[in-house]
Amino acid sequence: MPPAFYRRVSAAPPANDPLSVIGSFGTGGRLNVGGSQSSGHMTRLFKAYAVKRAALYLSEDADTARKEFGDYGMSGSTAITHEIRLLKEDNTLKLIDLDEAVAQLEAYFPALPEIISKDSLGAIYEDIKVIIATQLLANWLLIESPIDADGIIFNSARSPGKKNYCLYFGNDTLCKSKLGVIETV
Repeated sequence: MPPAFYRRVSAAPPANDPLSVIGSFGTGGRLNVGGSQSSGHMTRLFKAYAVKRAALYLSEDADTARKEFGDYGMSGSTAITHEIRLLKEDNTLKLIDLDEAVAQLEAYFPALPEIISKDSLGAIYEDIKVIIATQLLANWLLIESPIDADGIIFNSARSPGKKNYCLYFGNDTLCKSKLGVIETV
């Protein structure tokens, strides 16, 4: 685990709190279900794996955070990159490596890497944002894992060789009890 994490957020309120997980409930992301994805229809299809999950997406360095935010940030907005650290030396995070999990599951589901690489966050079915394979896989890993994981580590799609982290804190208070903003970079 790196000594620091980095997160890029919009400079405009309310999206400007670097330790807030509130926005993730409304829209969802690559590794968390949000918004209309947890509708009755999706819950019937995917059961517990369709439950909304608050998530805080972080990167291993400032450059990766800037690249990750670039495509998804609000156009024309100013963004700020923050350095974030664990508040206490004895705080640790238990993380599941998504790539290791996919490699192990590939023996049973050979098409899994291809399915995951084709996901679209914009797919809509009958006015409902469709749950994508990486979201289902993340929820499955967290629910079925023998360890009580705090999140998932995964390869950056925008910075080859770099890692991103998706940490699952149920609310902002819990997040802020573990992590603190050190400075803007």
